[in-house]
Amino acid sequence: MPAIGYVTKQSTGGYKGQLKTLSIRADIDLVPNTAKSAGSQPDFRVLTQGVEIGAGWVRKGETSGKDYVTLDIRCVAICKKNRPAQGRRRAIS
Repeated sequence: MPAIGYVTKQSTGGYKGQLKTLSIRADIDLVPNTAKSAGSQPDFRVLTQGVEIGAGWVRKGETSGKDYVTLDIRCVAICKKNRPAQGRRRAIS
């Protein structure tokens, strides 16, 4: 799957980086979801300019066994139309 952005892990346990597509360039923050109370809830909230645009879940790679974060981005705040961004982005932790 192509990468549509890259992030860097922060000392807070979150990530900072950029989402980049042909039509979108946005600084993003992946903030740990400290209110998570069930396994189905996201591990991270994805924010741009303080507005939540998605969520992230920690997963384990089948082959590598390494953890990564898969994101579900809703581009309401950064796109002209209310539609999901094309694809998902993985951040290796």
